[in-house]
Amino acid sequence: MRLRFAVICCCLCLAELAHAVEPAPMNFITRRGDRLYDGDKPFRFISFNIPNLMVIEDAYEFTKPNPWRWPNEFEIEDALESVRQMGGQVVRTYVVSVYRDGSDMGKFVHVLGPGQFNEEGFRALDMLVAAARRKGIRVIIPLVDQHKWWGGIGEYAAFRGKPAEAFWSDRQIIDDFKATVEHVVARKNSLTGVAYRDEPAIFGWQTGNEISSTPEWTREMAAYIKELDPNHVVLDGKSLKGVPVWSLDDPNIDVITTHHYPWGADHDYVKPIREAHALTKGKKAYFVGEFGFVETPHIASAIEAVIEDGISGALLWSLRMHRREGGFYWHMEVGTGRNIYKAYHWPGFASGDRYDERQILQLVREKAHQIRGLPTPLLEKPAPPKLLPIDRVSAISWQGAAGADSYDVWRSATANADWRKIADAVSDADVQYQPLFNDQTADPGRQYFYRVVARNSAGASEPSNVVGPVNVECRTLVDECRDLAQTSSTTGRVAIATENARTTQEDSHRLAISPGSSVVYSVDGPIDHWRVFSFAGNENTRLEFAVSRDGITYKPITVKREEFQSGQTVYGYLTPVLYEGEAQGGNNRYLRLTLPAAVATSAKQDAAPLEIGRIEIEFDKATRTSKSLAMLKRDVRPTPMNATVFIDNPLFIQDTLASIDKAAARGDRWLNVAVTILVDLTQDLRVKSYGWFRRPGRGFEPCNDEMRATLQDASRRVFARMVEHDMDIYILPHVDAGGRVRTWRNWYDFDPLEEYSGYSYDDLMINSIADALAESVKPDTRVEMALSGEMGTSLFRYPESYRKIVRQLRARPDLDQLKFGISLNHGGISGQGNPTGVKNIELTDDGRRQMQSLINECDFVGMSFYRPVGAIPTPHDFVRGIDHFMSEFAAHGLSVPTSKPMHFSEVGIGGGHREDDDAADPAKAVLTPWEGSGDERANPWRTEPMQNLRRQYHRALLEFLATQPAKWNVSAAFFWSTGSWDPQGMRHPAFADPEIVRAIQRHNESIAAGR
Repeated sequence: MRLRFAVICCCLCLAELAHAVEPAPMNFITRRGDRLYDGDKPFRFISFNIPNLMVIEDAYEFTKPNPWRWPNEFEIEDALESVRQMGGQVVRTYVVSVYRDGSDMGKFVHVLGPGQFNEEGFRALDMLVAAARRKGIRVIIPLVDQHKWWGGIGEYAAFRGKPAEAFWSDRQIIDDFKATVEHVVARKNSLTGVAYRDEPAIFGWQTGNEISSTPEWTREMAAYIKELDPNHVVLDGKSLKGVPVWSLDDPNIDVITTHHYPWGADHDYVKPIREAHALTKGKKAYFVGEFGFVETPHIASAIEAVIEDGISGALLWSLRMHRREGGFYWHMEVGTGRNIYKAYHWPGFASGDRYDERQILQLVREKAHQIRGLPTPLLEKPAPPKLLPIDRVSAISWQGAAGADSYDVWRSATANADWRKIADAVSDADVQYQPLFNDQTADPGRQYFYRVVARNSAGASEPSNVVGPVNVECRTLVDECRDLAQTSSTTGRVAIATENARTTQEDSHRLAISPGSSVVYSVDGPIDHWRVFSFAGNENTRLEFAVSRDGITYKPITVKREEFQSGQTVYGYLTPVLYEGEAQGGNNRYLRLTLPAAVATSAKQDAAPLEIGRIEIEFDKATRTSKSLAMLKRDVRPTPMNATVFIDNPLFIQDTLASIDKAAARGDRWLNVAVTILVDLTQDLRVKSYGWFRRPGRGFEPCNDEMRATLQDASRRVFARMVEHDMDIYILPHVDAGGRVRTWRNWYDFDPLEEYSGYSYDDLMINSIADALAESVKPDTRVEMALSGEMGTSLFRYPESYRKIVRQLRARPDLDQLKFGISLNHGGISGQGNPTGVKNIELTDDGRRQMQSLINECDFVGMSFYRPVGAIPTPHDFVRGIDHFMSEFAAHGLSVPTSKPMHFSEVGIGGGHREDDDAADPAKAVLTPWEGSGDERANPWRTEPMQNLRRQYHRALLEFLATQPAKWNVSAAFFWSTGSWDPQGMRHPAFADPEIVRAIQRHNESIAAGR
C-alpha cells in the first residue's frame, strides 16, 4: 500500500473482432527461384511495417517518464485487422530489442544480457503470432538492429566491453547472438503450444534491420537459422546501399530486400527498385522492405513498378494502431521524415492531410488487392467501439474500431432508453494521448449514461457498451490548442506551434507563449479549478496565473507546478510541466496565464518560450444545495471517522490493548483491527509459506501450530477488550512479505484455500479470526470482516475460493451477526503492474461470472483510499476517487451496485518522503498520499504549508463523510493509525495534530447525538 505503483488501465479485447473471417489453413511461405509461394500459388503483397507490434515506444502519459510498454491484445488485434481490411497479407515488425545502458526503455526489452531473456516480452510476441494466425497474416521478424534505437549490435558488443564492430567477427559476441537466435526460433508459443519454427504465420526470419554485416557473418548466421528452422525463409537484413551481391549465391538466403528514403533531392524510387530487381532476378526473391517519406505520386510510382515488374511485394513505412486508452499511437519521423511524415492511421484522417494520409491509405488498399489479382472490395462497416470508464464528462474516451473514420456520441438520463446523439463525426485522431471528447452540454448536478457508435462510408456500427451513471460536477472548457479560437485575448507573442512534435510527447498542436506574453480565457460561470499541460525548455520557464471577475482587475493565484522528467535520451524532449490551480471562491470568470519576461537566477538564465498542449478550466460547479444535485441524494447517514489497531506481532499485543482503551476514552465506538501475517515469496511472487517475525533478532519463521494458536489468542484478547468497551468490530486481514522477496501485497499470488507448507490462508487467517470472534463477541456485537486487504491478485485469480469461504462462514451458527466483504486498493484493483509475476490479470468469462458473484454475495466492498487529491483538497476529491475505483471494476466487466455499502478500510495522507532535512512538498504530497514516514525524526508535517495541507485534507474528508455526496454510501471509514498517516497519534504521538483530533471528535459526537 505504501509502495509507489503505476495504475495501468489495460482493458484487453480477448474476443476476435465480430466481422473478421476465420482464416483458411496456412502454408509456410517458400521460395522457388526468384518467387515466393503460398503452397502452389505465387505470393505477392503490398502492406506495411508496423514497428510497435513487438514493443511500443510511444506510450506517452504526461506524468510518466517511460513511454515504453508491451502491446496488449486489443492493440495487436487492431493493427492486424487494419492490415486485413486493406488487403495486406504481411506485416514486418521492428527488431528483437536489447537492453541499452542509459536508455529509457527500462525493462521493456527482449534481451537483457548474453543468454538472458525477458519472458514477459516474449509472451507479448506469442500474442502477436497467435493473432496473426487467426487473421491469416504473415509476420516478418528482424533479429537484430544496426541502430541504437531499440538496442542492437552495439549493445551485444557492450555486454562484453567491446566496440560495436566486434559484433561481426568476435566469436564470443557471435555466440551470444546465436543464443538469442536459438531462443527466438526454437521458442514454443505459450498461448498456442506451437513452436515458432512450426508456425506458418511467421513469414520468415530476417538476419537484421539495415545491418552492415560482413559476407562471412551473413553466411554463418543464415546457415545457423536454417539449421534450427528449415521451414521458414531467411531474409538478408543488409537492406541499405543496394543488393548484397555475395548473398545471391548463398543457398541459405531466400530473400533480398531494399529500403528507400529521400536521402537527397531525388524522391524517385523506381530506378533503384528496378536496379535491385535486375540483380536478384532469377536468383533470389526480392521485395521492397521499407519505403516512404515522399510525395504521393512517388509512392504510387514505386508501388506500380513493384506490380508491373513482378516483384514480390512492398512494405510502406509505417502504420501504427489504436491505443488501449483511446485514440492512436503517434510517431513523428525526424531526419528523413523532415518533421512532415508521421505514422499512418487506418483509414486515414484529416489530421494526416499534410502527408496525404487518406489518399495514401486508399492507394495501398487498391494496390494490395490488385497485386493479388483481386478487385478492391467494398469497405466493411466497423465493429462496435469500446467505451472506457468515465471519471469526468470532460474526459470521455473509447477504444476505436479498425476502419472507423468517425464516431457519434450518445447520452441518456437512463441506461436503457431516451438516447440522444450529442455529437457526430468525432475523430479519434484529432488529439494525441489525451481524452477524446468533452461533453460541454452536460448539466452540472445531473447524472448521465453514455455510449458511442463508430462510422465509415459503409455505415454505422452497433452501439458500444454503456458507461454510467456519471455524475456531472461542473462544466469544462477544454482547449487542445489547435488555434486561438477559444482564447479570449492574447498579448505579446502567442502563436500555434506544430513542428517538432517528437519533443512534446507527439502533441501536434501547442500554444507557444514567448516571455513577456499572456493568454486570457473567459467562461460562462464561476471558475473552480484548472489544469494546464505544458512543455518547458528549462526550469525557469514558469507560468503565472491570475483570475478576474470583469477581465480588468486580476488577482494573482498561487498554483501547484510539477515537472515530469521525460527520461528520453535520444530526441531532446522538452520537460512536461503540469500546472493545477483553484480560483479560491468568488465569481471569477477570467483566467490569465502569463510567462514573465525574465527570471533572475544565479545562472542568469532567462525563461525560454513555453508551449501548452492542453488547458482544462472547470467552472459552473454544482453545489450540494442545488436542486439538481439534491435530486441525487439518497437516504444515507453520516459516517464516523475511526482508528485502526494492529495485530501484527504477539510481542506488542499490550500496546494494541492500550490503544483500544485510549480510543474508548476518546469516545470511539468503532475500531478497525488490521490482522497481519507474513509470507515467504518466490521470485514471481507466489506464496511459499505463511509465518511471522516471532522473536527479537530472528527473521521470518514459517508457521506452526503454536504460532496459529498464538494468533488466535491475540485476536481473542483484542476482540474481548473491544466488547468490554461496547465497540463495533471491523476486521481487515493483511499479508506482508517477510522473506527475502519484499514487495506489495497486491501482487501476491495465492489461493486462499490451498495449503502452503502445511497451512492455508483460510485456516490460518480467516478461521483463526472467526474462532476468536466466536469466543469473545456477544450476539448483539456488530462485526464486519473483509476477506482481504489490498490483495487483488489473489481475489481476481481465485474468486471461487473466496466464495467458498463466504459460504463456510455464513454456515457458522455461532457468528450469525458476522458480515463479509472484500477490500481492494484504490487503483490496480486486480494486481496490475506486477513486476515479476502475471503483469495484468485478464478475466475469462467464467472468472468474470465468479468475481461478479463474489461481489454480489458480499455485504460490503472496501477500498484503501490513497487517491491523489487536488492542491486544495475538497470533498469531491473523494467522490472522484470512488468513481475511479468503480471504473476499474467496470473495465473488467464487473459492477458494484450503488446499494452496496462501502468501507474506507484505510484512508489518510502520509505527507510524502523526506530526504535528510529537506522540507516535505505539499504539491508532491497530494499526488502520493500513500507515501509517508514512521520515523518521528522525518516528520513531514513540521512546516506550516504541510500542516495547512493536512488540515485541509481532513476537513474535506470529514465533510465528505458528513454529506455523502457520492453514488455509493461509505458506511465505515478508518485511518491507518500509524506514522505520519495518523493525525490522532495512536502509535506515534509526535505525529498527532490537536486541531484535527478536535475536528474528528466533533464530527463523531455530532453523529452520535443525531442517532
